[in-house]
Order: sequence, then C-alpha cells, then structure tokens
Amino acid sequence: MAETLIKIMNDKEFQKVTADDIAEIAGVGRATWFRNFKSKEDAIRYKLRIAWERFAEERNLYERNRFDIRDASAFFEYNAGMKKILKTIYQSGLDMLVFEVFKEIMVEPQAESPNRLYREKFYAYGLYGLLDGWVRRDFKETPEDMCQMTVWLARIMKFYNQKGRTLPKNAKSSFKLCRRSVLYLLT
Repeated sequence: MAETLIKIMNDKEFQKVTADDIAEIAGVGRATWFRNFKSKEDAIRYKLRIAWERFAEERNLYERNRFDIRDASAFFEYNAGMKKILKTIYQSGLDMLVFEVFKEIMVEPQAESPNRLYREKFYAYGLYGLLDGWVRRDFKETPEDMCQMTVWLARIMKFYNQKGRTLPKNAKSSFKLCRRSVLYLLT
C-alpha cells in the first residue's frame, strides 16, 4: 500500500490522494489501509524504513542503525537506487519525512554518553545534509563521488580529534577557534 501511494503521487498531488484512491489501486479495503497506517505520511515513513532495513540486511552492513564510514559506499548506492522514490517525495514537499526516518535510523535514542549522542547527531545531520543536497541537485554526482566526499569530511573530523589537535577546554578560546575556522573556510 505504501508503494501504491508513492506511485499515485507521480500522477496526483499528495494532498489530493485519498485513502480510497490508495485502497482501490492496491486492491484492499479502506479498513485495511487504516489498520496499517495512521496517515499517508506514516505510509511513506514505513516504506523508507523497510527499504533501508532490507537493503542493510541484504548487504550485511557493519552498522544498520548508525553511520559507519565502512558503509558510506553502500549508503549512497542505496539512495541512488531510491532515486525515483526520493525525487517523488521531495517533489511533493515531503523531504522532512526523509529526514525523520533518517534520524530514527541513525541516532540511538538513549545514547550512553553525551559525547556519543552528539557525535551520532553530528554525523546523522551531516550525512543527511549530503543526501539532501544530492537529491536537490538531482543526483548529479555518482555514489562514488558522494562516498569520497563523506570520507574526506570524516578525515577532517578525525584530524581535529587526534591527540594534540583537540579543541581547547576553555569555552571562550573554543569559540574563538571555531570562529577563526569558519572565517578561514569562508575565505
């Protein structure tokens, strides 16, 4: 039924798609639709989550529920394979649904430590930003290009986390360093 909704969205504006439309084309009753989904948005979230879980299972990814640099290539291959669905979702103005599912998958709700929580959020939001830009640029770069960009960015982060290159503990000097770094990157 979720796939049926996405197919209908190629021909009909999302807001105008009804549960009756979906049920009729999917060959199920209206009650079946509402037994499985609370809303059309819920169906799209389900489709995205299930597609990722299947892909991760088939590929035997190192990490399925958070990002591991060893999975960068698979992540972008997966999204390239989801190109048509992602474009349909974005064209319907539902890109935040992609982000919601992405965040559910990538960020552990009860991280053991603040450092782990913030690190996971940093990578999740950063990786989503790469994906979002890629979709909005109509997948102009290859999955390999996106993987290389991700690895490059991860190396930059690793550089700052290596011994002797940590940010100062003093918040005031950390802010100054951050501001100088941003200004450097912008020039």
